[in-house]
Amino acid sequence: MESIRSLSKMMLNDISNYNHFASKLDAFIERLQFAEKECFDDWCRETVGLIDNKNETINLETTGKIMYLEATNRELNVNYSDRLLRLLKEVRQLSSLGFNIPSKILSCANNGEKYYRFGVILKQIAHFYNTIDKQMIPSQQSYTSCNKKLACGQSEPNHRPSLLRMVLSQKPLNDQKIQLRPAIEEIRSKYYKELCRFLRIPDKFRGVQEDEKSTKLYAQMIERSMHLLPTVYEKAEQLMTKVETCDSIFFAFFQDWLVISQVDLEELIEENLKTAADWESQFKILKTKAREAERLPHELKFECILVSTSGVKSAIEDAIQRLYDALTWTLRHSISTTSQSISTFLNQAIDVLNVLPKTLDEVAEANAKHVIFVETNRNLKGEWKVMEEQLTLLRSVAGQGMESIDNLEQTWDKFELMLDSHQAVIKEQVETLKSNVETSIKGMKDEAEKLKARWDQFKPRSDALQGDREEMLKAIQFIKEKRTQWQELSDGREKIEKECGQFGLEPPKLDIIDEIDQDIKDFEDNWLIYEMFNNDLDTLSQEEWIVFRSKTYLFDEFLQKWADKLKQGQTQTHMSVRLMKDVEHFKEVSSALKFCRGDVLSADHWHEMFRFLGLPRGTTIEKLKFADLLSVSKNIIENVDQLKQLNSRAQGEVAIRDAIQELTLWAAQTEFTLADYKHSNGQNLKIIKEWKESINSLKDSQALLQSLKSSPYYSQFTDKTAVWETRLADLDVFLAQMNEIQRKWIYLEPIFGRGALPSEASRFSRVDSEYRAILNDVSKDARLVSLCSRQSLKKSLEQIVDQLNRCQKALNQFLEQKRTAFPRFYFIGDDDLLEILGQSTNPQVIQTHMKKLFQGINRVVFSSTGETITSMVSAEGETVPLLKAVRIVPQVETWLQQLSDEMRRTLKDLTAQAVSDPQPSLAKYPSQVLCLAEEVKFSASVENVSEDVGATSFWDSKSSKISKSCRQRGERRQLYSLTLNSSSDLSTLKSTLLEKLKTYTNMKVDDKVSDLKLKSLILDLIHHVDVVDQLISNKAKGTSCWTWQRQLRFYLVNGGIVLRQVSSEFEYTYEYQGNYAKLVHTPLTDKCYLTLTQAMYMGLGGNPYGPAGTGKTESVKALAALMGRQVLVFNCDEGIDVTSMGRIFTGIVECGAWGCFDEFNRLDSTVLSAVSMQIQTIQGAIKSRAGSCTFGGKNVQVNPNSAIFVTLNPAGKGYGGRQKMPDNLKQLFRAVVMGKPDNELISSTILYSEGFVDATALARKIVS
Repeated sequence: MESIRSLSKMMLNDISNYNHFASKLDAFIERLQFAEKECFDDWCRETVGLIDNKNETINLETTGKIMYLEATNRELNVNYSDRLLRLLKEVRQLSSLGFNIPSKILSCANNGEKYYRFGVILKQIAHFYNTIDKQMIPSQQSYTSCNKKLACGQSEPNHRPSLLRMVLSQKPLNDQKIQLRPAIEEIRSKYYKELCRFLRIPDKFRGVQEDEKSTKLYAQMIERSMHLLPTVYEKAEQLMTKVETCDSIFFAFFQDWLVISQVDLEELIEENLKTAADWESQFKILKTKAREAERLPHELKFECILVSTSGVKSAIEDAIQRLYDALTWTLRHSISTTSQSISTFLNQAIDVLNVLPKTLDEVAEANAKHVIFVETNRNLKGEWKVMEEQLTLLRSVAGQGMESIDNLEQTWDKFELMLDSHQAVIKEQVETLKSNVETSIKGMKDEAEKLKARWDQFKPRSDALQGDREEMLKAIQFIKEKRTQWQELSDGREKIEKECGQFGLEPPKLDIIDEIDQDIKDFEDNWLIYEMFNNDLDTLSQEEWIVFRSKTYLFDEFLQKWADKLKQGQTQTHMSVRLMKDVEHFKEVSSALKFCRGDVLSADHWHEMFRFLGLPRGTTIEKLKFADLLSVSKNIIENVDQLKQLNSRAQGEVAIRDAIQELTLWAAQTEFTLADYKHSNGQNLKIIKEWKESINSLKDSQALLQSLKSSPYYSQFTDKTAVWETRLADLDVFLAQMNEIQRKWIYLEPIFGRGALPSEASRFSRVDSEYRAILNDVSKDARLVSLCSRQSLKKSLEQIVDQLNRCQKALNQFLEQKRTAFPRFYFIGDDDLLEILGQSTNPQVIQTHMKKLFQGINRVVFSSTGETITSMVSAEGETVPLLKAVRIVPQVETWLQQLSDEMRRTLKDLTAQAVSDPQPSLAKYPSQVLCLAEEVKFSASVENVSEDVGATSFWDSKSSKISKSCRQRGERRQLYSLTLNSSSDLSTLKSTLLEKLKTYTNMKVDDKVSDLKLKSLILDLIHHVDVVDQLISNKAKGTSCWTWQRQLRFYLVNGGIVLRQVSSEFEYTYEYQGNYAKLVHTPLTDKCYLTLTQAMYMGLGGNPYGPAGTGKTESVKALAALMGRQVLVFNCDEGIDVTSMGRIFTGIVECGAWGCFDEFNRLDSTVLSAVSMQIQTIQGAIKSRAGSCTFGGKNVQVNPNSAIFVTLNPAGKGYGGRQKMPDNLKQLFRAVVMGKPDNELISSTILYSEGFVDATALARKIVS
């Protein structure tokens, strides 16, 4: 129908009834198209419905069941339906016809095509399973029926077949091999079983007389035939061999079709088959193979064994059918592809040939396409011939062709008819164009005369230069319009001249167009310079003013550029004079634009400026452009003074307004920084931190508000600023009070939370609940200004401050009482003291704080009941049992004082025992007692040697009074016991000491504590040997010699230890030191000890000074350990004040401890001055043995064993922050210079204590 319509349009369009015929033809074609579309839509709906139907198997589901067994007829079905196969064919055919298949159907078809090969194989398996019983002999059909029933869940009684049956089948899917089922081994087993049963039939024979004789008669038949059994076995094996090799009949034929199931046939065919002859040869081969397959037997019989081959034949037939379908489809697809490409070309070519050229260019293009179409038509005829051969083959093979080919042939005839007539149409069109050129020439002359007349009448005159900018722009626009009209005429003339040249005509003479061009050009040269100026100005003027006001320098550069350009011109014209006048005017405007910037103008200020500049009503700053200001440039120049005043006023008001706005923003954004805090009752709440940041922020806001008062426009904003003044003043007070409250509350809350100070608990409870309520409000609204909205906050804060001060005062008084009762409490913080007081009977708390109260006690040992303390333990693990257990009572200061007294009493008693013990045991006595006993024995031995050699007697020396007193008190026997075994001279004493040192160094101990004791004894022995060497080298003649008197000597007097050095004497105070690391004795330490003891004897303090690392502090600590004193070391810095120093001094003098203040000269000069008065008071009480002194406004008990020492680094380069000691402070301390220690001596001594014999040589190597 389409071909008929095209041909009739070309051939019959001049007939009178053509239109009626064409309308009927169009209506019929529409009905055909509608019917076709309706059929296709019905097919689409039906197919989509089947796909959506879950009960249908057309939509292949790869996740569902592949096969299922029906319970009714026991048949095996594959979920790859015949309807799906038909769908694949329908999709192929409709696609070749050009129909747009829905994506859902295409997806289903593609999925089905993907699994087509596997579906065919599964169908073969299912077909074999469903028909196997029909192909078997009757005796085995019952087996198959039984298996099917069992597969369906039914039962079947046993049935024994009488004839063996096998199936020759194809392995499913992947293996693709021929196999026997059941296997040959199973057949062999059954065969021999049946043979055995057959041979034993005579055993069951019975005669007429069923007696034993007749029975044996039949049994003899088997025995007589036994020699035939090998022959039977050979025949059976030959039969099994035949059965096993029966697949060779089919193997060669089946192997050819094995490859088909493993490749993509369609792709393979499309790559290798091109012509109809290729397809025809394949169809012939396929037909031959099909006939061969038909001749294959359905079953093979080997005596009693029957082999069915239907499964293999079915697989081969399916493969042949698939190959046939693939060949048919690809042949049809090749024809469809070729016809579609030819149809596309023909349709496009017909569309081109239907268009008539309008110009000579189009004529040339049409001729070129005509040549291409002719060449393409010649090539396509070859393809058409191949396609016709393929179509003939398709009709012979499939029984039908393709209807679209007939329509294509009609279209091709139409194309060739149009192609032949195309050149005649082109020639006719050229003649028509030639006649149109002459008409165009006449029209061109008329248009040129009209343009000339209008230009002469309305072209700009010289008086237009005196007009304003708008009139100038109108004149320029008129010139540009005429130039555009002239350009159109010029283009038309060029076109006409070109066409005349193409058609061989004489070009027309249009001189009037050239005259108009020259006249317009003269005006353009004079007037268009103004347009250039105006265009550049428009580029700037279209900027928004709020953007351009910061770039006004661009306007100045523009004006300067044009001024230079106009001055550099060779000739001055009327237009250049006019432009120079405009440039000067705009320069004056530019100088006034800075007052129109409006950076500080408010909306009211802008409206006022718009009003006196004369800008139109409704003008806003958002829409204001630079062009708007240029339009009122005269008003800007006239109102410059008024603009200045407006800017000045706006500047002042905006500064105040911004400040108020900044305060508002500060109030909205500034918040307290909060931190988590856990209350003693377990509640979690928020507390304020970073107080300094909040207070500084408030101070900045107050300073900002104060700075506004100097503005002359401040009075207009007093109502707003007054509110902020009040608010900020209140905040200043609130923050100061809350900072103080929170600091004290955080300190006191844990204390009162533990139940300390019950008398003040109710007072603090009220304060606590009220302050927590304030903190809860702050956590809900963390802004600083939120405090101002809280009712009566000022009064509440004042009351809280007062109540907290009362609680603090009561707590301080309570703690001071406890410290007075037990002075060691001065050396721990309030928190630790409160914890001790609150849990005085808790062993864990006692263990935590014990080492802070006692220098050598790291922990204590409790009894099994936990009510008494039985032993004290050092940090190194040395355990010292107390002579008497200390009972723990609620009054902690009471039992701690008892522990202190019992510690001293225990050490004193153990010392007396160790001194009287000739060979004190390491396990029995603590390290401190062993070393002290050795010191006493050494002093007695030296003085006994001096007495025996006839020198000045020990009893006649300065200490004779003490010796006499000892004798009077019954100590003579005690002294005798000390010297009874002493050597007769110093050399012998040295030998004795060396022998003991050798014994100690060779002694092996297992535990760490004993090892530390041994090292301490060795260090002391080494010092004793050194002292004896000094006595021998100095040829000491008695105890009064300086060599002996300057040594620190130990004596047992009245059961207690006293220390003497020169003329000074000190009592040993028995403070437990633990297993401390002893300091090696060197000449430097001896000098330090001598200076410090003499200073204390005179009631002064000691001042070791020197560089860092010279042993200043360690020497003081070592001397305190030798005297049994508690020593407390404090590192001084600029942060220690007079009050802190006073508290430390109080604790030192009351408990009889030594205080060593490191880097004393780092204290502030004012603190040093005040401290000197305190130290002078303490030293005066110690020297006079007054027992007490007035210190810090209260009476303080002074223990005479207390002392104060200071150490100093040199003030100067390398030690920043140090300063020289005031003279009044220097007088209170005896100075001793600490130089570089003797490292070689120290190393050798330590190595010797570790057991090295050649310690001296090793130390020299180590140090060097």
